Amino acid sequence: MDVKAFYKDLAEWVLSINQQSQTLGPTEYWEYILNTAGELSKKYNERPLVKAVLHAHIDYLEQAWKEQ
Repeated sequence: MDVKAFYKDLAEWVLSINQQSQTLGPTEYWEYILNTAGELSKKYNERPLVKAVLHAHIDYLEQAWKEQ
């Protein structure tokens, strides 16, 4: 796996999530997060590192959401 490419894609994904949080409603926002995380995971053949990193980001977002 090209780790450098993955982390570049991850950074772009995080930025896109931040942008979408400004325009989407709650349901659409979470659908966006989950759908795009799934696409990113598939792109990197659902490798354990990829899944763990995405899961950690989603957990963080969920916790932040609950604290709002």
